Amino acid sequence: MTVITLTAAVVVIAAIAIAGEYRPTRTLVYVFKPLTTILIIALAVLAGQAEAAYQRLIVLGLVLSLAGDVFLMLP
Repeated sequence: MTVITLTAAVVVIAAIAIAGEYRPTRTLVYVFKPLTTILIIALAVLAGQAEAAYQRLIVLGLVLSLAGDVFLMLP
């Protein structure tokens, strides 16, 4: 998957997650918000133009962001 395709997928999935915020049920948010973050992590891994240590720190921060997204969705 190319970086451009992955970026387009992130935009579409994020738009679905945002639209899910305005629905009476939260099913779209529960599925597409973490999926957006997972795709951003994949984008950070694939588009690695930075120094290896810096890239690992960025990916670690994004993984912790994913964990925060999931834990904030819990009741």
